[in-house]
Amino acid sequence: MLDSNIKTYNCKIQTLTPVHIGSGKIYNSSEYLDTKAKSKGEVVDIIRRINFDKYYLSLPDERKDEFINSIADSKFKLKDFDSKINREFRRYESINRTGIIPNEIVEHVKTMDEIYVPGSSLKGAIKTALLYQTISKEDISNIRSLIRRDGRGIDRRSYTDFVNGFFSSNRGGRAAQYDISKFLQISDSTTLKIPDIYTIISIMAKKDEMDGFEEYKRHQTTVSTYSETIPNKKLLESKISTNYNSKTYRSLKMSKEKEAMLDIDKIKKAIYNFSKDFIEYEIEFLDKYSYNNLDKNIPSKIIKFYKKLNEINSLETPILKIGAGSGFMATTIGIKVKQFSPQLFEEIRKLLRGKNYPYEFPKSRKIIKEKSMPLGWVKLKIE
Repeated sequence: MLDSNIKTYNCKIQTLTPVHIGSGKIYNSSEYLDTKAKSKGEVVDIIRRINFDKYYLSLPDERKDEFINSIADSKFKLKDFDSKINREFRRYESINRTGIIPNEIVEHVKTMDEIYVPGSSLKGAIKTALLYQTISKEDISNIRSLIRRDGRGIDRRSYTDFVNGFFSSNRGGRAAQYDISKFLQISDSTTLKIPDIYTIISIMAKKDEMDGFEEYKRHQTTVSTYSETIPNKKLLESKISTNYNSKTYRSLKMSKEKEAMLDIDKIKKAIYNFSKDFIEYEIEFLDKYSYNNLDKNIPSKIIKFYKKLNEINSLETPILKIGAGSGFMATTIGIKVKQFSPQLFEEIRKLLRGKNYPYEFPKSRKIIKEKSMPLGWVKLKIE
């Protein structure tokens, strides 16, 4: 009989700010009706998404032709074509918090038209925290050797080997079967029926610290996206399972240090420490550009929010940032690289594709305009 020990933990996920995890799809006013409804005693704006194909097939032939000709117009709104579509064609409803009728809405990932947190999103964020916890100053100094000789970035294969090495036995290399994290399974969360739609904008630090922040604009217009989110103050549940099998571990030549990664207390500690350092980094960034010509309330509100997060964050109930708006520092070991080797961080910055700026990197942050707060913060209770 194998020495196998499977442990399953209930994981409660409380959203502290709205969470958006994209499905990769965008829909527009040709697929929804905007209306109003009562929610908890108040009248709210509603986006009622329609089963486009089912509705189209239900139309008489002459109306089908009219419908096809109408949707060719980029300004077409389903409501103008038919404002009283039968309930049988309704897919789901969202509460529209934007104050406008969005042209396009970024969809949150769903199952059976209900929103949830994918287990893969949680696991990816937890693996980043574990890597951050494990990596040493000596390890970071070795990152320089991953830079391509032609100076055009970091060699991706070498970097993948480097990261995988923290989760794999020496024997394993890049092979997935030698990855300790495969013994860590996280289920998709429970679901919710009604998303909230918010306006997402970016605020950017200006070159002169005294000038503070500005909204990211294109052609003098603030760039905004309208995204479905899991609302804040919602409680979802998932399951975390770890599988310890001494015979399998021995065959894979797993070290005791790597085996310890699956200890649930070590996982919680890694999440706690990573989020603590990230929050302190964000407070420092916002405080640095506290003199601003954007909206004096925005940085101060976010700083206040992060200070509250620091109080909430604990070893027993660690907080974690997931989904859209996480950015470079929340999805990499960038903070540790910057702490241990500012020079190396600067070298890496120059190698990254896209615009980056020597006076501040990363210089932009995505926020929810209506709430003046960042996206994607959740509190975990693992028991």
